[in-house]
Amino acid sequence: MRTTLVRISLLASILTLYAVPAFAKVDAVSIGSQSSTNLPGGSASYAVTATGAGNDTITFSVISALPAGATASFTSNPVNGISNWTNRLTIATTAATPAGAYPFTIQASSVHGPQTNTGLLVVAGSSTTTTISSSANSETYGQPVTFTASVTSTAAGTPAGTVTFSDGATVLGTATLNGSGQATLAVNGLTVTASPHAIKAA
Repeated sequence: MRTTLVRISLLASILTLYAVPAFAKVDAVSIGSQSSTNLPGGSASYAVTATGAGNDTITFSVISALPAGATASFTSNPVNGISNWTNRLTIATTAATPAGAYPFTIQASSVHGPQTNTGLLVVAGSSTTTTISSSANSETYGQPVTFTASVTSTAAGTPAGTVTFSDGATVLGTATLNGSGQATLAVNGLTVTASPHAIKAA
């Protein structure tokens, strides 16, 4: 009997592997120093960097309370990158934000979880300057004279509140500051015997 040999050839399958980008994993987040002294009504900015591994987006946030009137925002959010994600944090304040030093917590989050670090917001105390002028340098007895106090502040915005006018230890009256930071008071009957009069506004 004749035997026939059959050769079977096996063709190796070609397996192609596609690299899938890894999800980002944040190992640390750092925050720089405050950019400048922040007066009430101003703002301060900070450089923020998250480092780790992977190619994905990172979300930044401030997770602690800020002082009254202060709000936080980031230049970009979320941020795309590979192993290094940079951002800039800005904290804006209002005239109502009290002076002081305020630690705050910043967080960088990925699908693997968050990392945090602490920054410091310093709000400097504001000061005001008051100047006073009169409608006349001299007054005829019995005629009214109007005093104007102009108040400026190192803080942003126009000062508000009241001004008390005094002649030495004698209070002449109180007036409210207008939208330009000025208050006026009309006075009648400054005495001749007490002349000259040292008018103050505070």
